Amino acid sequence: MKKQVPRIEGHALFYLHLKNGEIKDARIVGLQGERFTESLVRGRYFPDAPVITSRICGICPTIHNITSISAIEAAMDLEVSEQTKQMRRLMLMGQMIQSHALHLYLLVLPDYLNVDNAFLMQKEHPEHWKRAVNLKKTGDKIIEVFAGRATHPISSVVGGFTKYPERQQLTDLSALLESAKNDAKNLLRLFSALSYKTIKRPSNYLALSDSSRYEIYEGKIKSLRGHLFSPKNYRQFVKEIIRPYTKTKFGVFENKEFMVGAIARLNLSHKKLNPEAIEEITKLDIKFPFNSPFDNIVAQAIETYHFCLEAEREVNRFIEKGIKEEFINIKIKAGTGVGACEAPRGTLYHQYEINGQGIITDCNIVTPTVQNLPSLEKDIKLFSPQIEKLDKDEKIRKIEMLVRAYDPCITCATQ
Repeated sequence: MKKQVPRIEGHALFYLHLKNGEIKDARIVGLQGERFTESLVRGRYFPDAPVITSRICGICPTIHNITSISAIEAAMDLEVSEQTKQMRRLMLMGQMIQSHALHLYLLVLPDYLNVDNAFLMQKEHPEHWKRAVNLKKTGDKIIEVFAGRATHPISSVVGGFTKYPERQQLTDLSALLESAKNDAKNLLRLFSALSYKTIKRPSNYLALSDSSRYEIYEGKIKSLRGHLFSPKNYRQFVKEIIRPYTKTKFGVFENKEFMVGAIARLNLSHKKLNPEAIEEITKLDIKFPFNSPFDNIVAQAIETYHFCLEAEREVNRFIEKGIKEEFINIKIKAGTGVGACEAPRGTLYHQYEINGQGIITDCNIVTPTVQNLPSLEKDIKLFSPQIEKLDKDEKIRKIEMLVRAYDPCITCATQ
């Protein structure tokens, strides 16, 4: 049995080998054509990389821009200010809010409202559509204020920023976030109340971690099973492998499947969430650790509320203290650097080798979906006992729901 999966980012199908109704083998086959981004970047002057890589995906441009910049700065031993880091964190918060809102409301929720698509949901459940649009606009606005525009950042560059927000822009953004907090809280309450199928299994979870904050921009990589390593050493742990039936790569950690994304971040750092988010989680009786891929849906809802709260707090700090325009001073230096930041779907790695003239001589990009695909295939097989007695159409629908819980970005996985 094979079926193309609707309502995901990009194009993919799942293939099932069934025997007596049981799933004996499961494969995810990406249908995107490769863009060979790593090859396109090689031979280019270093400022080109954040521009080119942000075009990998229309949903994920901001995270590629910032991770690319971070890797280049690491290669050239370039330190940036705390203000620059916090502006970048705000951009990533905006990316999280808009991506999670689109995924949860427009791709996932129709399954649980028994409507075929988001357009029918707009007609039958306009309140959900309105909240989705408001949250998407809020996330876009954060990125636009700090990066120059909502898609494909232009003012976020190696060394800092070429343009800074005006006070009125920050004031307007703060008011927008004040409203968005309520939408995000309602989103969390909605998704925490839904009934999910469960696949409980032991798994390893990886994400950036920091002792004091819910980190998404920098730090070390931590696993739920006790690993802790610097991003520059990621290739010692995370490997990409090729399977003959698909154009996407598959990521393994010490040769085993693992998971990244909102579910991983919360399993590792839920105690560092915004206090208001923790209060709401407690009221809703949400327990950690998460151990089912369907928990990723609730995890994204929690993060959406958390990032709305955090973004409002940080924007208000900038309003109070002001933003200082900083001069960008770059001294080209040969070296190799790795950037690791948290995308909506999990940890993203960019690695560049740069020569003394500032030319990129090597590039490697490992995306979150690549890292999640082996777990997804395994979970489809583990799903078999729960769906084997269903008819074919319902069986397909349940597997599609499982795939969407992972929120795969096939476009990024075939970059």
